[in-house]
Amino acid sequence: MGERILIIEDDPTLGDILREKFSSAGYAVDIVTDGAIGLENMRKKKPDLVILDIMLPTLNGYEVLEARKKDPDISSIPVIIVSNSGQPVEISRAIALNAQDYFVKAQFNPDEILEKARAQLSKRASKNAASLLGKKILMVEDDKFLADVLAKQFSSEQCTVSHAMTGDEALAAGAER
Repeated sequence: MGERILIIEDDPTLGDILREKFSSAGYAVDIVTDGAIGLENMRKKKPDLVILDIMLPTLNGYEVLEARKKDPDISSIPVIIVSNSGQPVEISRAIALNAQDYFVKAQFNPDEILEKARAQLSKRASKNAASLLGKKILMVEDDKFLADVLAKQFSSEQCTVSHAMTGDEALAAGAER
């Protein structure tokens, strides 16, 4: 998989349970116990997903969410909240700050979080894969009609398209770059 999960959780037992669950599912996992360190980690490592507690030392989870929302470099990183509180006002606040999901610690099961995390990662991957905006594409196609159709489609996606009719032309075009 290769996806990286950042867990920001100050309860060592829960942190270990989540780390084990995600690690055994093939994810690279970092865990920190402080909100400020977690935010710094988000900025430096750009994890694919964050599992975030609300009650944390230094910066609480809401402050981490607020900073994430304001920072365009990390604002698209999905966050799943795992908190002791399930008060509707707190859940609403987290969702308003663009948290993707919210679990109450007393009522959650680690398999459930893993399932939600996989769904978020899948959604993010398909969103990233779907965006061809600004990409440079070298198309190798010897059928002129098909090449024109593909070039038109790629251009509509705002890609820069180069065309080669043969493998040798493609290699030569690649060597020029």
